[in-house]
Amino acid sequence: MKTLLTLAVAISAAFATARAQDAAAKRPYRKLAPGVETTIPILRDTDETVSRHDMVDLLHGIPDLPWTPNYLAETQTLAALAKEVPFRRTIWNVEFTFKPLRMIEVDVPQATGKMERKLIWYMVYRVKNNGAQLRPKQREADETVTLGPEIGAVQTTIPKGTFSVELTDKVVLPIDPSETEREAIKFFPLFVLESHQLATPKAYVDHLIPVAVPEIQRREDPNRKLLNTVQMAQTTIPLSTDRIDRSVWGVVTWEDIDPRTDFFSIYVQGLTNAYRWEDNPDAIGPDTPPATGRKFVQRTLKLNFWRPGDEFAENEREIRYGVPGELDYEWVWRP
Repeated sequence: MKTLLTLAVAISAAFATARAQDAAAKRPYRKLAPGVETTIPILRDTDETVSRHDMVDLLHGIPDLPWTPNYLAETQTLAALAKEVPFRRTIWNVEFTFKPLRMIEVDVPQATGKMERKLIWYMVYRVKNNGAQLRPKQREADETVTLGPEIGAVQTTIPKGTFSVELTDKVVLPIDPSETEREAIKFFPLFVLESHQLATPKAYVDHLIPVAVPEIQRREDPNRKLLNTVQMAQTTIPLSTDRIDRSVWGVVTWEDIDPRTDFFSIYVQGLTNAYRWEDNPDAIGPDTPPATGRKFVQRTLKLNFWRPGDEFAENEREIRYGVPGELDYEWVWRP
């Protein structure tokens, strides 16, 4: 009888918890005042859909590759064809919106098993998939187009086989072995906070602080779930439309920031798959693996901040987005 009574109480508590969660989910999100959020416009650059590189593994890995043929055009040799080879790819982007950088004190468990009161820097953000990704498309036939209709409507023919760039809402996810085109995008976030103008500049990769997220969520909006960077990487960003905003919300946290930090930047990677690479021909030899010495950089969002305060009384109200005399944000290339 006691077992049945305990089971009944547990089931009743489970139902009560589920009802409370459903009620919380149905409550409206906290309405944000105008200007609270900052949205970074998407940078769509058609030039990023193609890059040209020499096949250094062939040109520098095979001895005596260049030769002069007698009955074949030199441009048709492997050595000539391995130069300035075009590499084409679909470029996708997601829109990034963030709230002001804030601070919160939280008891954080330590390796010793004790709790330590720490000041946590955090930023609430959301990412939105607006579609309209850039995809190279090869023409299957000659195409006649009209150029300059305002100055005489000159017609020209673009030959078969040339490439143009089209807008698409579907892309292939980088981790999808089936290479199925989908509307949803994967955002693998990497946030790095770098302090400037210190004797030794410091860089802080975001830390997962599970005990801080519920406290931040209660402060920001108890009804809105905030994903940490690992959870965000496990979530797909569905396609939003003009009528339906399917943004996914997250929070990034840092701890042990040097209190002397006045000028700093936050670098955000993962908002696009745009990248560049450089090869080092000197690293290539007959026995080296492919791509030896190759270095990749990714297009990265850089947000600039300053804090006109001192190191003794850290206050989130002192943090300003944008640095006087400099850009508020910019797109840069980083490893």
